[in-house]
Amino acid sequence: MDYRFSDAAPHDSNFIDELTAHERRIVVADCASRSREREAALAARGVTCAIAFKRQRGQKDLPPMLKRLNRMIASVRAVVEHPFAWMKNMGYRRVRYRGRRRNEVDFVLNLIAYNWKRSLSLTPTRAGWRTAGSRQRRTRRRPRTGNHAVTHNPAAAEGGCSGVPCAYDPTLT
Repeated sequence: MDYRFSDAAPHDSNFIDELTAHERRIVVADCASRSREREAALAARGVTCAIAFKRQRGQKDLPPMLKRLNRMIASVRAVVEHPFAWMKNMGYRRVRYRGRRRNEVDFVLNLIAYNWKRSLSLTPTRAGWRTAGSRQRRTRRRPRTGNHAVTHNPAAAEGGCSGVPCAYDPTLT
């Protein structure tokens, strides 16, 4: 795992070139990292550029195809954000120490803790490793009639709420 730890002054896009220098397949990033020079450099190395697209100046909205591509890129990036969400929930919201080096060590220890916790949920398979929660989960769906969710609503049966089943139940208040 490669990372860069800095104060809040430089933008994340300043580090993308050195972080992706050894990448051989694909680079996924947000739209702040997109530039023609970066795209050309990645293409010259044979690396797929999956950096999100941004609107051009004066462009009202992105074309539908680019919106779909951005949605696919965002789904990959969402997985990368999980360790940061875990760290935030574990209390790593602000730095604790004076000096960048001590805070960097604290950050790395949090990353190690996350990786350790994550490794405990991996199970061996013939094809490799998978997470314990990666099985397809069956979701229970509510029965629906028309565009309204069916709920137990005695007032609706008596003509309340226009006689249409709705989510409002006056007996609950």
